Amino acid sequence: AAPAAIPGPPPSDKVMGNLGDMAAAGSLHEYLVGLHNEHGPVCGFHWGPGQVVSLGCPDAFKQVRKLIDRPVPLFALFEPLLGEKSMQYANGEDFAWRKQSYLRPSFSNSALKGMAPVFEGIGIEGLGMWEAAAQAGRPVEVRGDMLNLSMKAIAATALGTELGHNDEVTKLREAYDL
Repeated sequence: AAPAAIPGPPPSDKVMGNLGDMAAAGSLHEYLVGLHNEHGPVCGFHWGPGQVVSLGCPDAFKQVRKLIDRPVPLFALFEPLLGEKSMQYANGEDFAWRKQSYLRPSFSNSALKGMAPVFEGIGIEGLGMWEAAAQAGRPVEVRGDMLNLSMKAIAATALGTELGHNDEVTKLREAYDL
């Protein structure tokens, strides 16, 4: 029997696929939300000339999480940011080895549970900053604050170190021009 067709729209452009539709929706996220609302938890769309399958619920992801090969062209846009040796571009045995060696230990249930208090503390810190700004009648710098809080969370959970006062974190962020 032939495999079932993946629900989703046809490409709106033979070269660009549905990329124009994504732009019209406002973002990839907004496009996918609409796509899943219309076509269900598993659906397809076209990223350039190739079809991509989107999984819109945890149960769908659980069914395919053991797959290790991903379409490298789908992530080519991010290669200058991530680097050609990024795990994002690993497939086959290389990906299986990397996943076993450093993804599983780092993102196990127990490791993630251990990170929860760090994220909670950083969230409370952010809330405190915003409450103080609101009480003083100052505008909240959401983008800068969120980047600072994210950098603190990454430093604490991935590197095991605490970044200093927010002014120091802002200087670090500005040094990287984020």
